[in-house]
Amino acid sequence: MLYAIGTKVRFRYTGESGVITALLDEGMMQVRLDSDPDLEIPAFEEDLVRNEDAEPISAGAKFIPAKRENAPEPPPRRKLNAQYHILKPKGLQLAFEPMPGRDGTVTRYKTWLINDTAQEFLLEFDLYTDARDVLIVDDKIPATAALELGDMLYDDLNNSLEASVNVQRITTEGPSEPVQKTLKIRPKQFFNNVQTVPILNLLAHHFLLFDSFEHKKEESGEDLKNYTKQKARSPKSASPASTRFGAFNVEEFAS
Repeated sequence: MLYAIGTKVRFRYTGESGVITALLDEGMMQVRLDSDPDLEIPAFEEDLVRNEDAEPISAGAKFIPAKRENAPEPPPRRKLNAQYHILKPKGLQLAFEPMPGRDGTVTRYKTWLINDTAQEFLLEFDLYTDARDVLIVDDKIPATAALELGDMLYDDLNNSLEASVNVQRITTEGPSEPVQKTLKIRPKQFFNNVQTVPILNLLAHHFLLFDSFEHKKEESGEDLKNYTKQKARSPKSASPASTRFGAFNVEEFAS
């Protein structure tokens, strides 16, 4: 289905209506909500249906897709601050929040970086599979905060999902030496790692990235090989279709 800027649409699962204001990358649209004209949110094309009841009928009208050259940037990432004091911080953590539809199934996860420490960091984050780049983020995360990284599709779990993370503590003397980690995310491990995550205070698939931020001066040959391989990796362009499944359902995923 093709959409153009100005097309009136409804959200498939919530029923909210709006109008498309921009065509984004990765098959996403930016939608201005009718219920709040000041709010524009990104949405996947598959989650939208044309709101034909709200569109005028014009005999002989021809639908022409809009050009995408001047599409605006997606909205800025959300940064949520902790509303309470964290007594025992764990470090930098990666969390995948299921985004269920009206029938309780999900096709994607909201990806978060959680920092429950009293330090802030510069961040280079790359989530990728053997088929495509899922997320590439260069940003800063404040102390005791959660940074929204973007959406990951369910099918990305089937394609050797990995995360590469490079962080630097921000100090009074400037950025510290970077520390780096590559995390292989396997489906069984993903579905077993479910817990209530700090700051967000919701159930999510959780991974601890760093509990210490001391720079290791001597790295093994394998670590250096992985780091060099990651830095030289060419971006992917293919984006697999998404499949729906029950949230936290290991058996359904394995079938």
